[in-house]
This record gives sequence, structure tokens and C-alpha cells, in this order.
Amino acid sequence: MNAVAPGIPEYLTAAEVGGLYGVTARQVRIWARAGKVTGSRTPGGGPWRFPSAQFAGLIAEVGGIPQQKRRSAS
Repeated sequence: MNAVAPGIPEYLTAAEVGGLYGVTARQVRIWARAGKVTGSRTPGGGPWRFPSAQFAGLIAEVGGIPQQKRRSAS
């Protein structure tokens, strides 16, 4: 059960956290390695996941998780 808000996943991807802060997913992973945010890699060295509860205040402030912008193929 997630205590953040209905419809908000328990764990966020680096890209979703980056969308909250206006930074890249790479920057979020750098923060995680430096201990600035709590996150871990999925088993087998998969992608990072971040508990959404640590971002609850920001999620409420911005009204949810910002949608990721997709790059168009040029």
C-alpha cells in the first residue's frame, strides 16, 4: 500500500524523479550514488527505483508526477 497518494506508484523511475525536479534521469542517479536521495537498483543490476514517499511533498505541490517528454525522431 502506498502512503503518498492514490494513483502514485510506490516506486518511481529516475526519469519520473527527474521530471519532478526538472533534471535528467542521469542527474537523479548521480544524486542516489551520492546519498542525496534514497534509491536502489532492481535485482540483476536493472534500472534504479526510488521510493515515492520521500518525494510526497513535492508530488503534492506539483499535483502528481509530470509526464515525460518524448524526443521526436529527426
